[in-house]
Amino acid sequence: MSLKEKIIARCVKDYAGNEPIIDVGSIFLKLLLFESFILDSIRLKEFKVLVEAIGIEQTLLLLDSGILKINCDPLTIGQTGQAGILEKRKKKGILPLGSFSLDLIQMADKKAFISDCLRNIRPRIFVSRKDFKKLKLAIVNKLIVTPSGIGKDALIGIRTDLLGNANLIRKSISLSILSHLNKKIPPDSLSVKVEQIDDNDYRLESNLEKNLMLSKVDAHKILERGILGIGGLNLKIATMKHFDALTGFKEQEVYLFDEKLKFLFNRVFPHEFERRFTSLLSIVDLPNFDGVGTEFTINIEKFLKIRDSQECKEFRSWLINLDQIDEKEIKERILSLRAKVSRLISSKTGTTVKTLVISGIGLIPAPAASFIGLGLDFLSSFIADKFFKKDGVATFIGQQYPSIFMEKQ
Repeated sequence: MSLKEKIIARCVKDYAGNEPIIDVGSIFLKLLLFESFILDSIRLKEFKVLVEAIGIEQTLLLLDSGILKINCDPLTIGQTGQAGILEKRKKKGILPLGSFSLDLIQMADKKAFISDCLRNIRPRIFVSRKDFKKLKLAIVNKLIVTPSGIGKDALIGIRTDLLGNANLIRKSISLSILSHLNKKIPPDSLSVKVEQIDDNDYRLESNLEKNLMLSKVDAHKILERGILGIGGLNLKIATMKHFDALTGFKEQEVYLFDEKLKFLFNRVFPHEFERRFTSLLSIVDLPNFDGVGTEFTINIEKFLKIRDSQECKEFRSWLINLDQIDEKEIKERILSLRAKVSRLISSKTGTTVKTLVISGIGLIPAPAASFIGLGLDFLSSFIADKFFKKDGVATFIGQQYPSIFMEKQ
């Protein structure tokens, strides 16, 4: 059976507060159009409405047919960074506003949860005790076990998006602003930087407070809703993978899913990655590998060292989103590194830096150990080392990459 013939989905028209308005027609539509349908149940509340709509006999007949399966194991991605009640959070410490911890939230006692949910199935019409017992048994027999890897895959997908898919982050936060403030803000006007604290914790810096005149609390709420949107998207994708079935997407989720597909497309097709790098080199007027063997040769020792550097890893992650960065911004980023060099050279501790020359964009300092070798004290070396590591992308483009090439003799 192909993916297109299977679906796992909810059947809800809307919500009245927290109460779902069950769409009985959607249940039958999916049963008709798909070879396999798994009802992603909301605490089994669909069956009360179903019995009221078609009667107990027809409902039992439907369940006994085997064409309907039921998933009643709610999984969600939650933000627990400020949840001091959690033992895990107590050990790690409460995160400040602007920092977030993403975790998989699920029921600890699934048996007790199902027992509680079965209280929701009693309809408003009369059903005999015998038939009601049959209904409960039929529902329990159709419950499926949720695959164990869904949460893990969802969290991996979230981490990938938060650290590498800037466009998706901006779009999700834009949707959050629309929902929270009823304002349409172009995603490209948003600036968001993500720093990973540990496997599940992240620190976000944005221009929300400045550009939208928000308090730290409101900015935190908007960012939280934005990253939870990304969390929900990845949870649905992981659900599709593990159930090998289609799933339903809300309108705003389709908007984010489209961006996710673009991101995946750019990762799947390496020529896009290579094209971006070539375009970047032409903007900052640096050599590319086409000239190797004719104009240049390669310092393999440096090449291997730089390839494994943290700056190179940061650069690769940044390059994925290069199409959204204009030429002016790229040049400013590189020129800012050059300006930092100039300021250091003009300082008292920078006089010996003038001896360090590299091709490409001008004078660039060597690592801290080289400064010490040139007679600088430890503190000056430490400052210089930290100073030039603030932007790994600019360091890679301006310092590391040009050093790979040597003029062919």
